[in-house]
Amino acid sequence: MKALVIGALRRIAERLRFPAREEVLLLAARRLAGLHPERRAFWAALLAPLYPEERRAERLEDVDAQISALPELGDRLEVLTERLLATSEGASAIVQRAIGWLLSSERFPLTAQRFLFHVPESEWNRCLPEAARALVRRWQGESRGSADSLGPLRCGQLPPWLAAEVQDAPLAEVKARTDVSDRNYVASELVSFVTADVRAELARMFFSEPPETFRSEDRTIKNWAESATLEELRTIHQKVLPCMGSQIDDALVALSRRAVALGDRDLATSFCAAMEGDDDRHQAELEIALALGPFSDVERLVRPDLDDEEASGMLEMVGKALKGEEHAERFAELVRGAARASNRLSAWATVFPSLSLEARERLSAAVADTVKEALREPPEESDGSLCRMFPWMSEESLCDVWRERASPEAWRPTIAEITPLFTYDRRYDNGACLDTLLLRLGGEAALVAWARTLAELDDWFSEIGPGPEEG
Repeated sequence: MKALVIGALRRIAERLRFPAREEVLLLAARRLAGLHPERRAFWAALLAPLYPEERRAERLEDVDAQISALPELGDRLEVLTERLLATSEGASAIVQRAIGWLLSSERFPLTAQRFLFHVPESEWNRCLPEAARALVRRWQGESRGSADSLGPLRCGQLPPWLAAEVQDAPLAEVKARTDVSDRNYVASELVSFVTADVRAELARMFFSEPPETFRSEDRTIKNWAESATLEELRTIHQKVLPCMGSQIDDALVALSRRAVALGDRDLATSFCAAMEGDDDRHQAELEIALALGPFSDVERLVRPDLDDEEASGMLEMVGKALKGEEHAERFAELVRGAARASNRLSAWATVFPSLSLEARERLSAAVADTVKEALREPPEESDGSLCRMFPWMSEESLCDVWRERASPEAWRPTIAEITPLFTYDRRYDNGACLDTLLLRLGGEAALVAWARTLAELDDWFSEIGPGPEEG
């Protein structure tokens, strides 16, 4: 319970300005003492960046001291990674210390690769070249499989000179494979992360194999498609695909998307036409239309799905990919015809930021009616869509949501339901949505009052019994 409350308090603090944020940070900080040391350091690392600039450095120094004091190297690296993800500000000393820990360790803990993945390039540059090389060799040497061994290349944080050296080991692994299928697969994993000269060498090896070699090798082709050139896509279409067999839609989807990214509609359409699954083909057609076609094609493809109860995700995808305000307005009007209220809301929530004020006003009455309709749907089916639309709802609609979903008058929790109290739909993690609802209806004061309630709830749980320590 304690960790859940701290997480909720942190989320609330992010939404507030000072001085309101200060009180919520204090409520969260008071709860850290009850956690295990590694969890205490973890949460302290996430809270520290939220303090004002004049106090942040002191907080981060305290976090770094807590990290250094943890007895297990794996725990130190896990918390340090979260600290880097929260902010790399002032992290140089602790990162260099961690690099030293790794170089002197007998074996990398499981958390080492994730930490190294997030080490900034500036910190790699601070290392002595031999130390950096030794660390990367250990990283690759203790990897579990070819995909993990590509971690140093995937991270994108290595200095160019080191990245160029790092590719030598996986390239040697490709050349050492005697099984053609294995060699092609490892090459397809590597091709997106190497320098141009090495990529050219891999491509010569890859496409020199007889097309029959790629039969049923859809994963290999899917990997290669992610960074394929137009010439390579055409070679795959003309020579390789006819030999690959059936049930290769995953590869065809990747090939179509790459062709779209490179602007070749005819080639993308050819890959799309070869797909066996109706859903995959329809999705690919829609992606092609959104990127390269007129909006009338999008309307033609979307209209039949408006009656589909499961269309929410597709409508959101379309909304995110629209180009320009005119298309956004046409899509918003099209969405009026969606059968389910929750589908309409999720699509509108995606497209509303792109609409003009006048377009939003034209839809305001439809949105209000749709909110009322969505509230008659089961919470687990509609609440996510309602949440996404909160920023664009009228105060009247927000009050409707409060009465029907969040108010204690609508829901009186049992003892079994108390723990997820602040996830206002009881089963689905929409705590951030309740924060938005309170902030819109009652301002920062309401959100601070809710934070106090959460803290009191945690205090009450602490009083009724010791229970297992949480983290």
